[in-house]
Amino acid sequence: MYDIVMKKHHEVPPDHSEATPGHIRFRGQPPVFQKFYCDALASSMGTICSAPFNFVRNMKYSTNAAKVTPTTWNVLSQLRREAARQPTWWKTFMHIQQRFVIGWGLVQIGPRIAFTQLVFDYLQVRFGNKA
Repeated sequence: MYDIVMKKHHEVPPDHSEATPGHIRFRGQPPVFQKFYCDALASSMGTICSAPFNFVRNMKYSTNAAKVTPTTWNVLSQLRREAARQPTWWKTFMHIQQRFVIGWGLVQIGPRIAFTQLVFDYLQVRFGNKA
């Protein structure tokens, strides 16, 4: 299908004809698709990495106003205790995944952000960088 070739900075041609951001080249794919794949992967990873922070924020916002808001450490400690009570590693993984709400939204957000970046890049080339 494709292979990824990592090049060191000094191995990249000066005109960057074979380089994409990060100097990753997918053989047999046009540069637009290379960038789209990289953007979709990066936005998906960003979504996964931000999931614990979103979880903590949601737990803090869902606390009754009459009660003391839990700290980030308390929320994550409670999640760790809940996960430790699961009988198997798979159930532990699924419990954390469900609490972090990682699912179909991730499948949607990666390509959407990559498409938005693709449109932005096109418009920037088409109308010039006037910012």
